[in-house]
Amino acid sequence: MVKLLISFVLALMFLIFASQNMEPIFVHFIAGPPVKVPTIVLVFTSFMAGMVVTLFFTIASKSKKKEDEDEDE
Repeated sequence: MVKLLISFVLALMFLIFASQNMEPIFVHFIAGPPVKVPTIVLVFTSFMAGMVVTLFFTIASKSKKKEDEDEDE
């Protein structure tokens, strides 16, 4: 029940944050014209990219540890 309540509060905070960050900003890529996106899209994309990179390095680290343990046996 506590986890559900905490999840609800976090989701509510995220919705409030998202609703206050809808102003469009320009994102300049290496090639092409600047793209106009809402601030929350940029924040969410950055967050997801960080999660993917962290997951990749965690899996790589665990895989290397497992290979080292297999070689020791």
